[in-house]
Formats: sequence, C-alpha cells, structure tokens
Amino acid sequence: MTSLQITDKEVQERLRSAGAKKTKSRQRFKPQWVKLPTRWVEALRRSKSASTYQLALTVLLEAFKQEQLGGEIVLSMKTTGMPSSTRARAVRELVELGLVTVKRDEKQAVRIINLRTR
Repeated sequence: MTSLQITDKEVQERLRSAGAKKTKSRQRFKPQWVKLPTRWVEALRRSKSASTYQLALTVLLEAFKQEQLGGEIVLSMKTTGMPSSTRARAVRELVELGLVTVKRDEKQAVRIINLRTR
C-alpha cells in the first residue's frame, strides 16, 4: 500500500522544479529597414564628417522605433555608441544642415524634438 504523504524535502524539490521553468526572454525591437529621405541624402552629401552620417542613420532608426513603440528619440551613449564630444559635434552639424531640432537639458542626453524630412 502506497502512502499519500510527502515529506517537506519532497515538497521543496517539487516547488523548485516547478519554479525553474524558463520564461521566454523578450527580444528588442530591431527594424529591418528604414526610409532615407532625399532631403537627408542631399544634406548629408554636404557633410564632411562620417560621424554626422552615422548619427543621421541612427536618428532615422530611432525615429522608426519611436513610430512603432512610442517614446522619444534620446541620443545617449548607449543609443549612438559615440563618445560625447563626437556626438555633440555631429548633432550640431545635423542642426546646422536643418535636418533636426533638438532639446538639450543639463546633465541629460540630447533629445530630438523634430525631424525635418520634407
């Protein structure tokens, strides 16, 4: 005859094995492509800096993510992968080329307020 009682040790083992189920990790949104407006192509041809071009592509990717997921475009080190001095120079050039409008707050990353695609 089998006993229906289980020991405390067996209960703990069963709880551990039940809690050990793997949960699916959520993958980050990664766009496969973005539109490159002709106005941006023409403006970026005038730029002599590869960093400005690289930042422009990052801005367009982030803008597409923003359209899909919401939020704002923040040009942080994590987002751009650029040192702050290079990023600041590239942001300044994008503003001078008339491609973006930015908002700068003390001690915070630059935020894109408006993309000028037309």
